[in-house]
Amino acid sequence: MGADAARPGDRLANPAGEAASLNTIAALHLDRHEFAQAAERLKPALALCDRHGLVATRGNVLTNLTGVAMALGDEAAAEDHAQRALEHARAAGNRSLVAFLGLLLVPLALRRGDLPGARAALRESLQTSRALGKRGL
Repeated sequence: MGADAARPGDRLANPAGEAASLNTIAALHLDRHEFAQAAERLKPALALCDRHGLVATRGNVLTNLTGVAMALGDEAAAEDHAQRALEHARAAGNRSLVAFLGLLLVPLALRRGDLPGARAALRESLQTSRALGKRGL
């Protein structure tokens, strides 16, 4: 764990805030292509989500874990994280995240040779994006 990583004695009194903060720091590492550092933040964030039932944050953490796994070429882990993230995003009613995850699932399905699955993921993503008025997705 890096020098600036959270240590056990540094825990916040707010598990939801801590998990969200770790996830945000991980997202910054992802943007900088620092995948090991991102994973260092995402693992404790996911543990906090699991321990405290943080469904919405869990979906975001799993989405970032999907990004790490895809960047590292671990397609099985990426698929697992993406599917779990999709379940949590749907449970939390986070339609923006559902749309974004659909876009992540497309290349994973294509790599498996699953053209119908890729089309279905893209279709759902586009329909959700349009319904939300989010053309950027």
